[in-house]
Amino acid sequence: MVGIRRDEYGSHAQNVEAGEAEELVPWLALVSSDDEWDHYETLQWRAAARYANSHPEDPDVTELLTRVEKNRREYLNWGRDTLGWALYLFASGRITRRPLHRSLSRRRRATGG
Repeated sequence: MVGIRRDEYGSHAQNVEAGEAEELVPWLALVSSDDEWDHYETLQWRAAARYANSHPEDPDVTELLTRVEKNRREYLNWGRDTLGWALYLFASGRITRRPLHRSLSRRRRATGG
């Protein structure tokens, strides 16, 4: 659809393993849901339509709308089942973390709860 081969992307597990292979510690992963991905895509469609409506004299509007419509069809037919996004946060070195129960105890004392 976008000219990139499937094997150029890793799975979620492979992405985390790639960081670990660099001796990084996975700290956080945020992976899009279908709803988030749909929201992201539809915002682009809406933005293009708004621009076209408010700038009808722009000579590039026809090309913009053609490209957005092509992308919309591709997303609805194939992209939604194959695309997604994720944000990975890795830390270097040894990470130490306080036990959860100590953190909660301190918070309760500080707030009186």
